[in-house]
Amino acid sequence: MLAEVERDVERVLEAVVDEEPALAVLQCRESSERVAAWSPGLVPAPDAELDRELRSALDQLSRAFDGCSTPSVEGLRTAVAQLEIAGAHLGRARERVTELTS
Repeated sequence: MLAEVERDVERVLEAVVDEEPALAVLQCRESSERVAAWSPGLVPAPDAELDRELRSALDQLSRAFDGCSTPSVEGLRTAVAQLEIAGAHLGRARERVTELTS
């Protein structure tokens, strides 16, 4: 599921960069549904730091995808910033998994 969400982030950002706001909005709507479906099933990670990063990423992803689900330039700008923050959380979560499994 995480890989799907990461692809969603990439697709939204590509659509914004390519100046395809309608495509970005459609991707945000699909992604918002995916994150909403994923959220209730997220069980606590066995490591507190990993859990914190994953939940922070999920929160930012939810806000970003919900915010850019309506056609608005400002909504897309805000979503891009939130997606970058979510990406940083996901990166730290990945690093933590590497630390725990090394």
